[in-house]
Amino acid sequence: MCFLMPYVRYDVKDRMRDVLRAEEVLAKLQNRPAALPLLTYSGTKHCLAFFNPDTYQIGLNNLLFTAPDPSDLLRAYLHEARHAYQFHAIHHPDAHPEMQPVTIEEWRQAERDYVHLTPDATPAEVAENVNNLLEIDARKYVERRMRAFDER
Repeated sequence: MCFLMPYVRYDVKDRMRDVLRAEEVLAKLQNRPAALPLLTYSGTKHCLAFFNPDTYQIGLNNLLFTAPDPSDLLRAYLHEARHAYQFHAIHHPDAHPEMQPVTIEEWRQAERDYVHLTPDATPAEVAENVNNLLEIDARKYVERRMRAFDER
């Protein structure tokens, strides 16, 4: 996979192929169905990527595929893939014996309280989203994974 390679050699198609491959592998490791990664051309100032639980898709803005730092794409993908895992664990807890039931219940409550950001989100809505347990967990997950890449 060329996620962390300079963009000199790889185009958007190569990056998307890598994202698709990564999602197949990560989904298997996490005992969940693979989400469908999509290239999007929209996004708000608050969001360049998203997980849609209704369609089980991960949307990644085209800007991530051409960003100067290729790790931006990896970070965004991992963050949204974590949301796919959270969603699956909340709705299929029996498939995730590795998770403590109390954590799944906390995630379930955070899912009920989740504030979805719109382009005109207020600072209070942004803060509520950022401080939601699912978002906090996803950010921590990305940091752990990125540290693991750095240690290799």
